[in-house]
Amino acid sequence: MVQPAQPTQSVAEQIRLWTPVIITVLASLFAVMFWLQNSGDEKYMTKESGENLKEKMTDMKIDMQQIKNQNIEIIQRLSSIDAKVEKK
Repeated sequence: MVQPAQPTQSVAEQIRLWTPVIITVLASLFAVMFWLQNSGDEKYMTKESGENLKEKMTDMKIDMQQIKNQNIEIIQRLSSIDAKVEKK
């Protein structure tokens, strides 16, 4: 008895199917490599690093607030320039 021929997938279709698998495997490998490189690092294992992280977070919040204020000032200046240009 003769089996009916199975439809073959094109090369492009096979690439499309295998691309997510390859990307997932590579991402997993890179994550494991990064973890292995940093697992013995002192800065990740000490309690002081958590306190240092809190200080950095506080500094970042202050910086973000300053940037926000500067952006508001820039927008106000641009709107006043725009109003002056429209008057002319």
